[in-house]
Parts: sequence; C-alpha cells; structure tokens
Amino acid sequence: MATPIRIKRSAVAGKRPTTEQLQLGELAVNFYDGKVFFKQDTNGVGIGTRIVEIGAGSTSFAGKTLYVTSNGDDDNTGLDDKNAKATIKAAVALAVPGDTVKVLPGTYVENNPINLPDNVSVEGTELRRCLVQPQNSGEDLFYISQGNHITDLSFVGSASTNGAAVVAYRPLLGTASDRFFDAARLIRDNLDFIAQETVGYITSTDYKNPAISIDSTNCADDIKDVYLAVCHDITRGGNSKSIGAGKSYFDISGNLDHIVGFGATSIDAFNYSIGIARSCINNVTWNGGYQTNYRQIKDLSIQADSAVGSNSDYGSCANVHSAITVCVGIVTGIIQNGIDGLPATTGFTTNYPGNSGAINSGILTASSSPLQGTGIITKGPYIRNCTNFIPNSIGAKIDGFNSDPGDKLNNIGVQGSFNVDSYTQYNQGGIGVSVTNGAYAQLVSLFTICDDIAVYTGGGGQCDLTNSNSSFGTKGLVSQGVGDQTSKCIDRYTGSVSATAAQLQDVVVISEIGNNRPYSGQGIYFDKIYYEVDKIVVSSGGTGYTAAPTVTIDSPTGPGVAVDSTAVATISNGSVTTIDIISNGTQYTEVPNVVIGSPDVGINTATATAVLRPIYYSVTSATETSAGVSTVTLATNLNNEVSIGTTAYLSRRSLQIVSSHSFQYIGAGNTIETAYPSRGGVTIQKNEVVKLDGGEVVYTSTDQDGNFRIGDGVNIDQTTGAITGDVYIRSLFSQVTPFILALGGD
Repeated sequence: MATPIRIKRSAVAGKRPTTEQLQLGELAVNFYDGKVFFKQDTNGVGIGTRIVEIGAGSTSFAGKTLYVTSNGDDDNTGLDDKNAKATIKAAVALAVPGDTVKVLPGTYVENNPINLPDNVSVEGTELRRCLVQPQNSGEDLFYISQGNHITDLSFVGSASTNGAAVVAYRPLLGTASDRFFDAARLIRDNLDFIAQETVGYITSTDYKNPAISIDSTNCADDIKDVYLAVCHDITRGGNSKSIGAGKSYFDISGNLDHIVGFGATSIDAFNYSIGIARSCINNVTWNGGYQTNYRQIKDLSIQADSAVGSNSDYGSCANVHSAITVCVGIVTGIIQNGIDGLPATTGFTTNYPGNSGAINSGILTASSSPLQGTGIITKGPYIRNCTNFIPNSIGAKIDGFNSDPGDKLNNIGVQGSFNVDSYTQYNQGGIGVSVTNGAYAQLVSLFTICDDIAVYTGGGGQCDLTNSNSSFGTKGLVSQGVGDQTSKCIDRYTGSVSATAAQLQDVVVISEIGNNRPYSGQGIYFDKIYYEVDKIVVSSGGTGYTAAPTVTIDSPTGPGVAVDSTAVATISNGSVTTIDIISNGTQYTEVPNVVIGSPDVGINTATATAVLRPIYYSVTSATETSAGVSTVTLATNLNNEVSIGTTAYLSRRSLQIVSSHSFQYIGAGNTIETAYPSRGGVTIQKNEVVKLDGGEVVYTSTDQDGNFRIGDGVNIDQTTGAITGDVYIRSLFSQVTPFILALGGD
C-alpha cells in the first residue's frame, strides 16, 4: 500500500494556521469546518504575506487587500495594483469582513453612498493626494458600522445638501412609525420579566397539575431569543428573524431538536408570553405573580395612542399587537408543522399593519431588505488622519437610532460608539461631528474651521472631546436636550416615588424600575419640569446711564422653594451692555418679565429678555435595585416635596466632556475670506459653548486671546488679570454683601 500524503490539519472549530506555521506552497485543512488554507505572498519576498482561506466552495477570503488606482478598471479583480479597481465602491462590493481597500493617489468620483461591510478598512496611501469626491451631494458618502477603519483620505467636492455627511452610521430604513420602536424598546427592557413570568406559569400548577419539570434556564433563554427576533422584524419589516428563530428548533435533517417532547409546551409558553409582552408595551401592570426576581419596567412618557387616548390601556396599539402576534405565530407554526409544513415558510406575512416591508410576500432577507442599521457596536468605527473639504457637510453623523441593540443574547457593547483621531473639518457652514439619540463618541484632535457648529450632541448623545480646536464659524460646542420622548434614544424609562421626599432633601426612593440601576450623571425630573433663568439677553441697551441700573425679574410661581432670580447690569458709554446672573432662581413655569431701572438722563430705558433652561436633577449615586426599588442620591437638593406615587422620569443627558479645547474667533462667520479679524470677522464669545434644553458641556478652554475658562464658572482674562464667571461672581457677592449691609450700604 502506498504511503498516504497528509497535510497539516486540525479538528478544532474555528482554528486556522498562522503564517509561521505554513511554508509557501504548503496546505492546511480544518476538517471540522471544512476549510482549506494556504499562505499567499503578494510580493515574492516575504512581505505582505497572509493566510488565504478557501471554504464552502468560495474563493473569497478574509484578510485580503483590494486595490484602487486612478487608472484602474472596475472589471478588474482588484487583488493587486496591476489589476486595480477604478472606484472605491467597486472594491468595497467585493470586500468581506477583515479585508482592506487600499486607495492609491488620485481623485475618485464615487457614486455614493458607499456601504462598508463590517470590519472592512479603507486606507489611503497619502492624505493630500488621495481625494474622494461624492457624486451625489444630497447623500452620505460612507455608511459605516462595526469595526470600520477609514484613514489617510481627503474628501472634496461641491457643497452638500440635505444634511449629507462624509461618514454616517448605516441607516435603519424601511420602517414606519415610532410606535414599533417604542414597543421593541419596552420588550427589550422587559426581556427577563417576560421570560421569567412565562417560565413561572409553565412550571406552575395553573398550567398543569401536577406541575411539569423543564430546564427553566434554557426555556427562559429561548423566550428572550425569540422576542429579540420579534423586535428585529417589527422594526425593520418582514419576517426573516422570526422564521430563523422557528427553524433553530430543527436539526440539519429537519427533525425537531432541543425541545423534543416539549413541543406543545413550548407553543403554549410562547402563546402565554404574548399577553405579558402586550402589557409591557402598553405600560399596563402585569399581575401574573409567578416570579419575584424581575420587575416590569415602564415608560410613561410615551405619547398616548390617539385611538384610545391613554398610554396605559391594554387595548391600545392594535397594529403593534398584531405584528407581535404574527411574528410569534410564525415561530409556533414552524415548531408545530416543521420547516416545510403548513403554513409554509415561504408564505408568511412580511408587512404588518403600520409597518412597511420591502416586498409583499416571502421571506424578507438581508439581500432583499432595506438597510438595517449597525446593530450594537462592540468595535467602534475609527476615522483617522482625514480631512474634509466639502462645504455644508457633516464630517461624521453618529445617530444612535441607527445603532439599535443587537438581536442575540449577551451582546456586549456601547450603543453608537465612534472614534476619531486627527480629523480636520474645513467644511464651511457644516457640522464637524454630530452625536445624537444616545450615541457615544470619543474625539481626539478634531479640528474644525468655519463650521456652523463644531460639535453637536443632542437627544442624549454624548462625547469626550480632547486636545481639539474650533476656529471661526458660527458656534463651537452645542449640547441640546436629553434622551426623552422627543428623541429616539432608547436609554429612558420611568419609575414611581415610593416614599415622600421632603423639600431640600437629596435622597429619593424610586420603585418600578425593574433591574435598571440609576447611574451617575443620569438626568431625572419628577412629575413636571420646572425652569431656572439661564441668561438675560439685552435687547436694547438704552441711553443716559451713569450708574448700573437695578434689574428686577418676576418671581417664579412653582411649588416649594421658589427662589427669585437676581442679576446685575454692566454699563458702558451710557448703555447697558450685559446682565450677569447672580441667582438663576428655581421653579419657574413661564418666562418671567425683566425690568431694568430708568436711566439717569433721558427716557430711553434699556430692555432685556430672560431665557429659561429646564431643571433636571442629576444622579450622583444609587443603590442596587431590589424588587425594582433603588435609593437615589441627587447632586442637588429637591426644590419641592415629592410625594408617594409621583412619576420619576429618567433619561440620558446630552453631554460633552471637553478638556484642553482651543477656541479661535468663534462667531466670526463661516466664510473664511471674511471671518479673519483683519477682514471684519468679530468674535462672539457666548457662541463658544451653547447649552440648550438640558444639554450640558463640561469644559476647560482657551481662546484666541489666551483667556482660560473652567466651564461657565471661572474665566481668567490673560490681558487684564480679571476673574469673572458665574461661580466667581456668586462667591464674590456672597462674601461682599454682608460687609456692605454691615456698613449700612444698599
């Protein structure tokens, strides 16, 4: 018998050889995975070697480099620079996770958007000579997601329209109303509650007497997996995940597996769970009482169903209920009838009431469906050493709505995570980076020039900004709002105050929050939002003032400690120029009138208008939840008593944490030719940091004159040595006023 020839081999799932383990021309096989490997050397000198994987009849392999050159051809293979593609989009179309698209110097006009597959990189070879121009000015250039890397490219072209971005999260399209997303969010928040209540019922004597014995852990996991699939389908349209969940109960031969002997019980469990899910999405208390480990989570901020007029009515949201019933029915139908039984898997409904699928019949798959977002991010996309020259564009648009949680258990990651290092924005009139709807970004060395807004956070979006610069333009750092019902942020819920909290107390006991432990920095308000005076804007400075006039602000009308806002005026050349807040006041329910004292000479009295900001209490710490209850410590004392049963609204604040930021001539304008001070550009200091509707910016900064600021509290003028700012002024007045009063002054 001839001696058999054996090659390197492995029976370990997922194992592949390294470049050190294989010689050129040598093969390796993983006979567990059914894959063959060899070593490729693209340069013939041991440089650029990689392991090529050939498996499942495919010649495509991960880890390859696809080349793009200005004299390439999109009909080429792209596998080397001699057979390069002509466009980045054509190369990306061949890329699989792990591949790199290498862009050589040239100008590339791309039919955008370019949808990057997960874990695919696009690398230029020289920043200033690798120019990418979008063909469609109203569309984003790159759709990015999990593990993408874009580096050493310059983006050029005509002005963007329609809020188009250079890079944006892969969008979630083909959906209908927010009602389906609210339902999916509440189901995800209550996954454990739904699963454990269902298992508790199935193992109780209410279901069968004597009670049956099942693997409770596996059963609960099955229920959660199915409902994550349901959440996918009701928000994206179609039925692909629900069908996949049903098929998962069968082995490769089409035989029922995993739940053999419990098929009927599993169907009963899923049918029972529909009622629990229905209660959760309508914020109706489920009184099953079959377990005590998990509590129902509610969000009473959801807009009421127009047909019912109540957001706590079991009968509301009929279209959502129908969609959930259909999707769960697909799973139970497959369990009952088999993969090829009735109803056939090719005949399930794809369009539910109020939810638009891409096709009218059959399975809505990834290839036939619209773009389905990024999923949860475990490896944030990374933009490095790039320059954006496209006017009116957004350098990076990071929308957490498009980064919906994943559809498998135990997904660990950050919703909407994104990273920047050395990204220059000379996109006149545009936005440097926008982070919204609960997304999160880490921004290092972000340089913006002539932007309308350098960095924007909204709807609970947050970012860390370090060692960066904002020059010229209209506004610098803008943070707006919280992740409440007006946003698409998923990080929000409500609870109920379970013990009366006295006025001026900083501890509140909150129940009905499930296992959600409130966290440091989280925004919270009770029952109703009250306001404080943020600033006073001088609308007319008046004339004839020889001394600073009095400033009188209407008293607030809210309950509890309704503190008046106080302020002082500053005059220059006989006119009121600014009004500084001494006390912001509390408990305002409407914008107060501001009255400025009469001038010493003449009748031209100055006028001003107050601007309010909502009062959100900030969580400092909270105990672990027990039976859905947590004791929460606030950063500030309560302005009014909070009684038992008061609804507590918890949400994620829009936030920028900024260190070592440089502002240069912010407010001077978005056109570089006229923004220079020598060309008429005028700095507007108040535009450097703008906080709106509860948004927050915590910062240290230096401006073009070397003036140093620690937030709004302390400002140090390098030229005069003067120290100003809200914190400093309040401290000064708190110390000086007693001395004035002691001396009999006014």
